[in-house]
Amino acid sequence: MTSWVYSLALWLVPAANPVTDYLNRNMDPLKNPFRGLYQLNSFDLAIMLPYFLVMIVLAAYGMHRYTLVYRFFKNRRNVAPPPPEITAWPKVTVQLPIYNERYVIERLIEAVAQFDYPRELLDIQVLDDSTDETEEIASNSVQRHRDLGLPITYIHRTNREGFKAGALQNGLTTATGELVAIFDADFIPPADFLRRTAPYFVDSKLAMVQTRWSYINRNYSPLTEVEAILLDGHFAIEHSSRFRSHLFFNFNGTAGMWRRTAIVDAGGWQHDTLTEDTDLSYRAQLRGWHFLYLPEIECPSELPVEMNAFKTQQARWAKGLMQTAKKVLPRVMRANVPPEVKVEAFFHLTANISYPLMVLLSIILLPAMIVRFYQGWFQVLVIDLPLFIASTCSISSFYLAAERTFYPKTWKRTFLYLPFVMAVGIGLSVRNAFAVIEAIFGVQSEFARTPKYRIESPASNTRRNVAEAVLSAPDFSRGSAAFRPRETNASQNNQGALAFEAASSIEPRRMAAAAAASSAEPLRFECSAGAFSPASSQSDCSVSAPDFSRGSVAFRPRETNAPQENHGALAPEAQTPAHQGAWIKKGYRKRAGWMPWVEVVLGLYFAAAVIYALQNQNYATVPFLVLFVWGYLYTGFMSLGQTYFEHLRLRFAAAVPAAPPPAAVAATAAAAVDSASVSPTLPI
Repeated sequence: MTSWVYSLALWLVPAANPVTDYLNRNMDPLKNPFRGLYQLNSFDLAIMLPYFLVMIVLAAYGMHRYTLVYRFFKNRRNVAPPPPEITAWPKVTVQLPIYNERYVIERLIEAVAQFDYPRELLDIQVLDDSTDETEEIASNSVQRHRDLGLPITYIHRTNREGFKAGALQNGLTTATGELVAIFDADFIPPADFLRRTAPYFVDSKLAMVQTRWSYINRNYSPLTEVEAILLDGHFAIEHSSRFRSHLFFNFNGTAGMWRRTAIVDAGGWQHDTLTEDTDLSYRAQLRGWHFLYLPEIECPSELPVEMNAFKTQQARWAKGLMQTAKKVLPRVMRANVPPEVKVEAFFHLTANISYPLMVLLSIILLPAMIVRFYQGWFQVLVIDLPLFIASTCSISSFYLAAERTFYPKTWKRTFLYLPFVMAVGIGLSVRNAFAVIEAIFGVQSEFARTPKYRIESPASNTRRNVAEAVLSAPDFSRGSAAFRPRETNASQNNQGALAFEAASSIEPRRMAAAAAASSAEPLRFECSAGAFSPASSQSDCSVSAPDFSRGSVAFRPRETNAPQENHGALAPEAQTPAHQGAWIKKGYRKRAGWMPWVEVVLGLYFAAAVIYALQNQNYATVPFLVLFVWGYLYTGFMSLGQTYFEHLRLRFAAAVPAAPPPAAVAATAAAAVDSASVSPTLPI
């Protein structure tokens, strides 16, 4: 083949010029410097066969990513229509499955309490399998809202049978709604979620509506930026491409709504896989039900800020998808569906096989480089380079297209994160490969939840004195709360928290106006008590009273032109260690285990490969190898030492004093607050 290409090149290129001389030196088989020196042997075959097998499979999945991007743009006009007119609103059951979520459960209940849906058509279930203090926090919050007239019930299980799927199925036995909306503990659904999704179920064949995730702590750290980009690719390209092309796609386990009869018809929630959502999705679509994707409806959520938590989440998804592939793919292949549906289902459910292949490639890459070096650069150019482009460069087009779709004004900054995205993907391969292999061989494991710490702002804000808390405004027609500043000599345990007071004698608009004067820096309050009293429905500054005994919160009023769904809500400011960077002081943190050490070893192994490439002047491979070094060392060291790194960052942040609020503004705010008559504090 080399001689044929050489002859063709000589025929196309005129004689006696630098190009011809270069071809003579480098491509003439008779002038090959390794001629007679290199002979193929069994060791080379043992390296080259798996090397090319892995590269071909990875290239196939890379080409599939190109196909998704192509379908996304080709079918860009096939979007969901506006919601149809609805004459009678259906009853909706809202299920909130939780397990040891003491930091975020109140935030979730508060958000759900703000749904602008008829109360008589709501049935809210808190499905709690918790074994810690979450049980008390959740039950108290449910009781508090039930006393205010919210149709909410608390269901606690002691056995956790079936994990999340078991909790959802158990909740269906007492659910009264014909539609079922599901939200995980780390989500903050908007108030109009039900009104925007329920009308689509006028279509009697519609089984599920999935909305898009957004992220309240996207800018917290480089890790959360990468997580957001990875998820944006899923919601922008994968979901949209499959939905627009009339292919099967999956419910994401949260931020969506189901028709209850579709769940029952498909066999209900089953817990023999770790991705019960994808399992049910495929079973329902095989039964002829339709799915709808609405990317214009965003549901805010919280990203994991801890590397070990992120790896746990990714490993659970990788293992669950492979379990679902073993369970569902045979049915899909036998089903009476178009061939393109079967092909897409195969690539979708088996995509995580790339992780064990990536680990195998990592092990054999250095000896493969040595062998390929002695076989000549031309074969590398003709064979290896196209496979490499197909398997890796598709990642760039995939995520760039996703970010440009969601963020047309700022998408170019994604170029800076692309190497980081690829490196983190490589670093995750060890943990995910182990999970995929467990799924292939039928090794069962429990549903490992992702810890949530209520992190809601960038890490750079941790030098402030108080915590950022995202609390949406409750229905002000049912009650209100007023605030007064805590004295400076407040007790240490409650310093900086909120004092809730009955507000029946205060016009809340006056409190809002008084607080607005301190927009440069929020007042600090203490939570010594909390209560609700009937107040005017025109309240602008009210909030239900969660338990703030474990942290402190500062508030400032939102702008008067805030979106309608946020009208009157208290906007966040800074965070205390209870809510912000001091997640290191909270529970639920994952143990690193032995896998990070494997990742560090692989990182050092690729560092040696970089040195080898430089010594042999193989400069073209160095950027690719550096990604492996970066990915493995980053994930390994972050898993082992992120807590230590966070302590250092907090110590440095504490040494930088925050700018004090202007004295005039503070005095104005204090005077405005003092002018309001405050009723005695009532205990919770």
